[in-house]
Amino acid sequence: MRNLAFIGLVLILAACVPIKKYRDLEANYNKCLEEQSIYKSKAIDYENQVKELNIQLDQMRNDITALKSDTSSMGEQYRNLKVEYQKAQEINHALEEKYAQAVTNGSVENAKLVNELEATRVELQKKEDLLNQLEKN
Repeated sequence: MRNLAFIGLVLILAACVPIKKYRDLEANYNKCLEEQSIYKSKAIDYENQVKELNIQLDQMRNDITALKSDTSSMGEQYRNLKVEYQKAQEINHALEEKYAQAVTNGSVENAKLVNELEATRVELQKKEDLLNQLEKN
């Protein structure tokens, strides 16, 4: 029993923690609790930032998709307008050639008509002269 009492006394003495050590452990524990609350609030802030950034990322992806679609549409419109412009140029060129030909033909025709008119005038003058001559006789 003596051994048992001795072991009990040793355990009691060994189980006791000095007050300084207890206070140091308690201060360290409180410090850890404060750090934990700081880290928890930072984690919540970071989660909110991640959510906001994901929303922005989704918006940017939608914008990129819309821009790609607009670019495709505008490219197609540009190609169509380019084809229409080339056709208009070809039509314009053909019309200019027809106009030049009409002007040339008109000039030739005008020259013919002027020559015919002159010939008719000369013939008319001859007939008038002949008539005047016959009247005098």
